Amino acid sequence: MLFLLSKVRRIAFYSTIKAIKELYPDTVYLTCFLHACLKIQTNIKRSDQESAYFILNKAWECYKAKDKTSFAQRIRRLEEITKQRIADGNLKTSILNLCNKKDNFIKAYDFHNCHRTSNMLDRLMKFQNRKLDNAQHFHGKLQSANNAVRAHALLVNFCPYNSNTIRLNGGITCPFEKLNGFRYRDNWLENLLVASSMNG
Repeated sequence: MLFLLSKVRRIAFYSTIKAIKELYPDTVYLTCFLHACLKIQTNIKRSDQESAYFILNKAWECYKAKDKTSFAQRIRRLEEITKQRIADGNLKTSILNLCNKKDNFIKAYDFHNCHRTSNMLDRLMKFQNRKLDNAQHFHGKLQSANNAVRAHALLVNFCPYNSNTIRLNGGITCPFEKLNGFRYRDNWLENLLVASSMNG
């Protein structure tokens, strides 16, 4: 099982890894490359924008490496350039932190076509976070909380994509159809009702 870690607080980070390892001992967790780059971007100051954006582009070149050897070489080169061109401070520290996480990033090359950034997951999690915040989180019994999360998951799986995404996906209208290769009805709500009435 692959588990891609998004941006989480340090305490939650290790607790989450420990909990998932207990449940799924064969889990491999990958660190999100995007969030490492975003950390660099937040530390860029106006005075060193030119050098910093040059380094940031070098970081994304590391991400585009085709194999482990190439990735490791590019990370080493990024580290060398950073030490030569960037003055001591938060920016330099954030770039070197990315380089020091090489072993966490390089694991991804063992899993063909796996996701190496968590932005797809983040989009869903942000939607879920908003939903839970608006509902003031969980109330009542465990069953009602489970029902609320299941209802949210059903909506996410059956609500139609926007028109551009439908066009780019060759007419596939929602995650349910993408996963199963068909839809019961053209109307998304009818599709949801038919699918959910069959107990999945």
